[in-house]
Amino acid sequence: MRRARLRTRWRNKSLRFRLTTLLVTLFILVSSLASVITGLVLKDEYARNIDGQLSAIADGVVAGERVRVPLPGDKWLLSTQNLYVGEFDGAFTSTGAQPQLPDPLPTQPSYETVYSADGKSGPYRVYSRPISGGRVVVVATSLASMQHTGSLLVAVLTINAICAVITMAALGSYIVRRELRPLARVAAQADLLAASARTGPPSTLEIPEYPQSTEIGRMVGALDGMLTELHAALSERDASEDRLRQFAADASHELRTPLQSIRGYAELRLAGVMDDGVEVDEAMGRIAGEVRRMTGLVESLLALARFDAEQERNVVREPVDLSALVDGACRDAAAVQPERPIRVRVAPGVRVPGDPDQLARLLANLLGNVRMHTPPDTEVEVALRVERAEHADRAEQAERAEQVGQAVLTVRDHGPGIPAAALPHVFDRFYRVDKGRSRAAGGSGLGLSIVAATVAAHQGTVAVTAPPDGGSGLLVTVRLPLDGG
Repeated sequence: MRRARLRTRWRNKSLRFRLTTLLVTLFILVSSLASVITGLVLKDEYARNIDGQLSAIADGVVAGERVRVPLPGDKWLLSTQNLYVGEFDGAFTSTGAQPQLPDPLPTQPSYETVYSADGKSGPYRVYSRPISGGRVVVVATSLASMQHTGSLLVAVLTINAICAVITMAALGSYIVRRELRPLARVAAQADLLAASARTGPPSTLEIPEYPQSTEIGRMVGALDGMLTELHAALSERDASEDRLRQFAADASHELRTPLQSIRGYAELRLAGVMDDGVEVDEAMGRIAGEVRRMTGLVESLLALARFDAEQERNVVREPVDLSALVDGACRDAAAVQPERPIRVRVAPGVRVPGDPDQLARLLANLLGNVRMHTPPDTEVEVALRVERAEHADRAEQAERAEQVGQAVLTVRDHGPGIPAAALPHVFDRFYRVDKGRSRAAGGSGLGLSIVAATVAAHQGTVAVTAPPDGGSGLLVTVRLPLDGG
């Protein structure tokens, strides 16, 4: 529990504080390790030098480089504060501040560290070397100077370490703060971005460019990508809200007219203005017409809602003879308007995967749109052909048995056409070129919207363009994938 609290408190600290603390801690550990290693190496080197000096003095005594004056009682030949030289026979008892020699003296050359006989001084480094006659040459020196040097070295290293840690903490904090300054700017821009969720995000981030190989560069790139996605999402949201408002207004407008007509006839009947007979029959006929219009509008809206809810899952995937559907739709159109010339060029046996009812409604909406927006004697051209993919993958061709390609359905009328500015909006719901929305100028404006939704559900494309030959009228091109079964 305590460890968890410490971890939480540590994570709650700023990144600058944590980086500075970690750097200073790492510096203390490294400098401490270096100081310990330096002290041990110097101590070992100093000890070897002292041992070498003691051994050299003993060799000089043995070789007779110095005149020995044996004193009775095996006393020290040389006794100073820092150096003792003696030649002893057997045991020797030290007194006072003299080094406490081992008893008995060693029979092999050896080094030892001892204190004084009275225990008040030392330590001493003692070298014992046996010689002939059972005598032992002993050379001892005080280690007080080495201890003083070691203490001085420790003090110097400690002071240097403290000064270095303070300097490291100050410089490290400054360097970390300077290096993290771009990150702080990125965070400020992110805060600005979050605060502008309602008013709209800024178009660009006011951050200098950094290479993508750096952490700041990757973060800036991620923020730029997020900003782009946010712009797109907000634009899509605004467009969706605009479409929803326009949809509500258009649906209300379309439903208000028939409802007002029905209400007017009903009020006239209830007020007793209409006499039984012809007037009532005429009113009932008009009411029935308005009901049929509202029913068609509601069915169209329901169809669009279903397409929006389940784009492709709502489509029955079965082979459909599109050639037969086109022929049937053209015959129905000719029966409705016998005076309209219809030229039909349909390739036989064109099959596509899909729902035959939805495809039939698509064809009916295309021809109904022509019938509604062009004079009765305007010529219509309906064509169905197959386009093969010129560079299709061989494996795909083999798998689909040469059915790689599209069914292309074109419906062209030679009517007045529509302005070029209106072409991008013909698939919008309730869109009509007639801004006055006169009932005599067309339907509710949902026909081509249903066409676009049906084509999208069948994984195809649809386009409305001016005729490529520069003539009058309008050209609708529908492309659907061929059946690969």
